Formats: sequence, structure tokens, C-alpha cells
Amino acid sequence: MSTEQPREEQVSLSKDTPEDIPDPGGPAPEPAAVPAPAGVPVPEEVPAPVAPPIPLAPGQEAPRPPEDAAPAPVGPQPYPAAPPAYPGGPYPGPYPGPYPTGPQPGPYPGGFQPGPYPGGPQPFGPYYAYPWTQAGPGPANGLGTAAMVVGIVGLVLSVILLGLPLGILALIFGIIGIRRAGKGRATNRGQAISGVILGPIAIVVSAAVLFLAVNAIQHFYEPSVTSAQPLGESVSYPDGVHMSVDESAGAGGSLVVEVTVWNGTGYDLDLSVAELNAYDPGDPDALLDVDDTEGLPLHVADGGSATGTYAVTLPEDPDAAVELEVTPGDPYEYAYWTTDPGAGTDAGRQSALTPARPVRAPAYA
Repeated sequence: MSTEQPREEQVSLSKDTPEDIPDPGGPAPEPAAVPAPAGVPVPEEVPAPVAPPIPLAPGQEAPRPPEDAAPAPVGPQPYPAAPPAYPGGPYPGPYPGPYPTGPQPGPYPGGFQPGPYPGGPQPFGPYYAYPWTQAGPGPANGLGTAAMVVGIVGLVLSVILLGLPLGILALIFGIIGIRRAGKGRATNRGQAISGVILGPIAIVVSAAVLFLAVNAIQHFYEPSVTSAQPLGESVSYPDGVHMSVDESAGAGGSLVVEVTVWNGTGYDLDLSVAELNAYDPGDPDALLDVDDTEGLPLHVADGGSATGTYAVTLPEDPDAAVELEVTPGDPYEYAYWTTDPGAGTDAGRQSALTPARPVRAPAYA
């Protein structure tokens, strides 16, 4: 058996001839095909899948291509080779045109269009564009809220008489707030109504407090007898004060009287403003002179009594009567006493002024 020796390749060392050198300005030589390595299978070309024919409806003919149309290529088409890039040359452009494709299926026979799958998601509906409007001013609720707040504050402060001005403001604000709510400009009608209700209540409470305060300050106790009575009689007041006026011995041309005050109030009685006035009943504005040098003291203790002496100058007419008004001081009204108008002389006046009965003293005296 003979062994075959491997064949050695011979390399030519001869210089290339000018015909073998490529021309730089000419076309590029085609690259030599590289044979596949030994033992590697070469894949066969697989034809492109062909679309199945479209089923036709009964009586419908298959669509025909136009007469001048070029026949569609069948099978895979080779990609165009990329142009060679020479050193220093421009960069080649993109590949020409889209890749060729096969025929596309047309619409379904009979105009049938596939709809959404049963139970699947439904397509979204049309979008609606809402018109954009600029927001206007908010509700005018200021006066309605102010009416309620001012009404509450006025009612609380009505005990110190601030309910009068605050109640009036609450009433005014509430009326305006109700009108705004009626016109749709406000939304707090309830608060405005609260101000209209609380405002008058604060006004009434403040007026009542003011009336009670004035009445307490200017309250005067009236005597048990309001008409003029003879000298020697006594009067009483609701708080327990009793007072009497009696004639005392006097000099000619004057009338001397004694005023006695009994204190049954339960506290010391202030007599610093006690007063006695004398006048002619025919002319009350013409006061007679009164000497109160020895008048009532400044005060009298509870349960005690005090006496003061007053000298009254008699009028020129001896037949004229004299009327006395006496008060133990604030807050007591005047009590009245009168003389006998028939007395012509001092002695007769004295006998006429002397009461037929003794002076009634208070029960506790």
C-alpha cells in the first residue's frame, strides 16, 4: 500500500505585473468566495412562506391585478450588496428602498369587519372637552358672619350696657346678610338670621339693665301721707323711717318747729341732706326764711332717733297760712304739714296749731 504524500503549495516570488495591480479609480474587484470548511454542512435556502388564498364568497370573483402591473416577485429576494468603502471616500448612504414584501390580504369577503372579542376590553369612547371658565368671586358671607358674632358679643356684654350699640349693629348686618342671601350673593342665611334675633335681645337686655340702674339710683321713698296734714302728725316711709313735725315755743314773728326722725332701717341713716322749706300756699315760689342752725344731726343710728329745731319767719299777713315740706334726705320724698289759717295772733296761732291729740310716735319708739 503506497502512502500519498501531502502536496505542498508553491508560492511564487515573482513580481506582479502592471496588469495584476488594480486601478484605484476603477471598479473594485469582487471578493473571492471563501469555501466552507471541510465537514460543515451548507444550509439550503428556505423559500419564504406564501400567504394562503383568501376564501371567496359564493359568486365573488378573485381580484385581478392591473394589466400594466409588474409581476410580484416570488420567493426570497437577495439584499443589495453594500457599496465598498474606499479609504478617504464618502460614507455610503442608506440602503435603497424598503424591503420587498409579498402580497397583503385584502378585506374580509362581504365587508365583514372583526369586532372586539366577547368579554374582552371594550374600546375607549370619545373624549369630551369640557369648556374652561374663569372662577368668579366667592360668596359675600362677611356681613352674615359679622351679624352673628356681634350679636353674641352684644348679648354677653349687655349687662354692662354694651348690648345697645352692638345689638343695633348686629341687626343691621343681619338684615343686609339676609338680602344678600336672597339674591344668591351669600350662602350663610342662617348666620344672618341669628344676628337679627340676637341683636334685639341684646338691646332689650341692655335697656332693662339701664332702667334698673337708673331706678335704683333715682328711687325715692314716698311717705305714707302725701297731702298736707296738721302739725304734730307723723309719717312713715317703706324702709322703716318715721318722721314728725311739732310746733315749739317761738319768738314773735317766727314759727319754731321741731323735726324728729326715727330710724328703723337696720343701718345708720344719713341725715346730712335733710331739708325743711316753708312757703305761703298761695304763692309756693315765695319761700320763707328758715333758720336751721339747730337742725337735724348728720346721721342717726339704727333703732335711734334725732330731733332738730327750725325757726321760720312768718309772712307779714297774720292771717296767712304757712306750709312746711320736710325730708330726711335722699332718697325720701317730701312730707307736708300746714298751720291753721284762722289764727290772728301768735297766741291764737299757738292754740290753733296745738293738735287735739298727742303726736303719734312710731310703735318701736
